[in-house]
Amino acid sequence: FYGYEGLRSVSVADGVEEIADFAFYQCKKITKITMPDSVVSMGNHSCFSCSALTEIQLSESLKSIGNSAFMYCSSFTGNLTIGNSVTSIGYSAFNGCSGFTGELIIPNSVTSIGDGAFYACSELTDVFFYKETSPLFGGDHVFASLNKNAKIYAPVIWESFKIIPPDKLVKMPTWTS
Repeated sequence: FYGYEGLRSVSVADGVEEIADFAFYQCKKITKITMPDSVVSMGNHSCFSCSALTEIQLSESLKSIGNSAFMYCSSFTGNLTIGNSVTSIGYSAFNGCSGFTGELIIPNSVTSIGDGAFYACSELTDVFFYKETSPLFGGDHVFASLNKNAKIYAPVIWESFKIIPPDKLVKMPTWTS
């Protein structure tokens, strides 16, 4: 559907496991995408520049979000929820998604986050990590250009905080269940 202007709302069929690279690239009139729990992978640039996209229901089984998957989807509104099965978030995955507001919780399952993944998500107010070990960060700009009052909460047990801007870092105690 690369660049197709006729799509407004998409419901992915049950049984589909992957949204391929460039699947909805620059489909600028899509406002909603719903996907079943069978989807485990969002390909690179899969929803790049879907600028009218205001709502996406991510699969509960989603494991990877590709590079630039939702880059420049600037009409997203509300909270961003990353599911507990996601292990990797590609570079620039949500770059330029300035409509997200409120908190972002990075689940324990995430082991890697690419550079610029949340660059210019300027309305996010707080980012929370509860994982006792730091995910592998792909560069220095993962959280660049956040809201000026935003804070990034990370467990004090982490060995290094160099990727998090010092003015945004809040070190939290760790909890055991």
